[in-house]
Amino acid sequence: MSLARLYLEGRDMEKAISSHRWSLEDCNRHEDTTAHYLIHLSHNFNRFKKFEYTIEVLEGSTDMMETFGKKVQAEVCLVDAYKGCGEFLKAKAANEKCRLSYINIGAAGFQSGGVEEGLCNYKAAIAHFRTGVDGFQKQEFDDSLSGAKGICSLWLARTLLRHSAANEAEAFVIFQEELDRCVDPLDRQVILIRMGIEYRKLHKWDQSIEALHQLCLSSTRPDGTMLSLQHEAMAQTYLERYCNDITLDIDQRKEILRNATQHSNQVDEVSTEMHLTQAQLFSFNGDKHEAYRHLELYLDARVAECKLSCYSCKQRVRHGSVPFSCASCLVASYCGRKHQKLTWKNERICHKVLCPLLGYWRMAKTGVKRRESNGKGNQDRSEDVRVFETFFESICPHVKTCVVPSCYVA
Repeated sequence: MSLARLYLEGRDMEKAISSHRWSLEDCNRHEDTTAHYLIHLSHNFNRFKKFEYTIEVLEGSTDMMETFGKKVQAEVCLVDAYKGCGEFLKAKAANEKCRLSYINIGAAGFQSGGVEEGLCNYKAAIAHFRTGVDGFQKQEFDDSLSGAKGICSLWLARTLLRHSAANEAEAFVIFQEELDRCVDPLDRQVILIRMGIEYRKLHKWDQSIEALHQLCLSSTRPDGTMLSLQHEAMAQTYLERYCNDITLDIDQRKEILRNATQHSNQVDEVSTEMHLTQAQLFSFNGDKHEAYRHLELYLDARVAECKLSCYSCKQRVRHGSVPFSCASCLVASYCGRKHQKLTWKNERICHKVLCPLLGYWRMAKTGVKRRESNGKGNQDRSEDVRVFETFFESICPHVKTCVVPSCYVA
């Protein structure tokens, strides 16, 4: 058992779970020390987002816990693991078992709200989050629960916005209240970036930029953990305004594109989504070569991630546990039917737009591998260029009248 802990602390997850399996062969699961070990190991697997290992450790073991406290801890760990793997139906079933065991009403509301939110049952999720906030509020004398109340409030605000645009005013009041109450710089940055993203989704460009600008001011350290995320979010906000705001004249559009480009250049680690943002910026600035390169990097990453995470909620899933995949492109996978519907046409670059491109690229990569295995590695690029150009024109039809050649500074 101690060997498994050592491997876990060294983040060697494969050796940790192997050592755990070996230890349990000679172990009596009914011993209290074993229960403590299982829970400790599961907490650490969850902490390092290795949820599939937590499920292996705890599935079928929670009912064998001798004490009530150990059983509740194990059940909560298992619910968190199911949520982390995107298996929300299993999470709901496991949560129903342990819900009545919760001593803390706030924690029970927060856990149940997260499960319902994952299932897109937003009305039920909102009710649970409200219960959670009220439960934590009544225990404000306990300083350790202050942060938990703040997290529950932020989830409530986010779910209110997902449920209906009519909840916008209440959601942003909650965001502002938590921002005013929060004193930890890192927590403030998390709230600001969430506010910036939510304003962007509502096409409230000025409010989004204002929130993200505050984030920039609060991330003064060169190694600030949120600084790169701030520049990425700012670049995406300016880009979305460039493509969506039809009230802008040519000069305003050029200025917005310039701002998007400047923030994009300051992103240190380029994420999968940022490759798509940079591909658009290079294309709109007239640098087709770099636009194609970043679009290829984005598509390569999406094909490589196929069936590893939910396209909608970004939750990673266990191998072989993805219940839904797009029948057309065979690339996008989902942890539920509702999540599949969410991404079809809810944004400018929705799956309805990306689906033909992802399907084409999957087939193209398959063809490249086949040609390479036959010793014919030269691929005709003309078809790629045609498909890419069709994609760029579809996501911003007015771009032909607004392109500003060669203003992108690498």
